[in-house]
Amino acid sequence: MILTTLGLGLLGAAALALGAPLFRRDARPAVTSGATRRDGAQEVYWEARLLAACSGNRAALERRVNGKARQFPGMKRWQLMRLAYLDVTARRPAPTR
Repeated sequence: MILTTLGLGLLGAAALALGAPLFRRDARPAVTSGATRRDGAQEVYWEARLLAACSGNRAALERRVNGKARQFPGMKRWQLMRLAYLDVTARRPAPTR
């Protein structure tokens, strides 16, 4: 009984020690600063525009972005979405007869 209580006490202390950094006031904010934050904002922006251009069809959005990823390996997701958006919204002249 004493060993069980002691074991649970040690387990609780270890959980407190590991969880304490999560609840500090001076912990890092959830939104980062710098290029990472800009990339996230760009991704949200272009995803919304491309989704609207695809009439809310998320599967079509993913197909277009994956196709662009094969064309342009190494580009960031928001850049691929921008290219896909430009393709979807391109005004092409009517074919001549």
